[in-house]
Amino acid sequence: MIRECKIDSMLADYCLEHKQSGVIEHYLDFNYEDKKSAFDKYWELVRK
Repeated sequence: MIRECKIDSMLADYCLEHKQSGVIEHYLDFNYEDKKSAFDKYWELVRK
């Protein structure tokens, strides 16, 4: 997902419901549209 789809690693973690800890969790600002876009790119790759 990160390498092939060029998706930010923090967004990939968010998509997989991984919890961030420390200061970084306060600065992440992903939303449903970000997650949907990432999964759309991923599923496009899987379908090929």
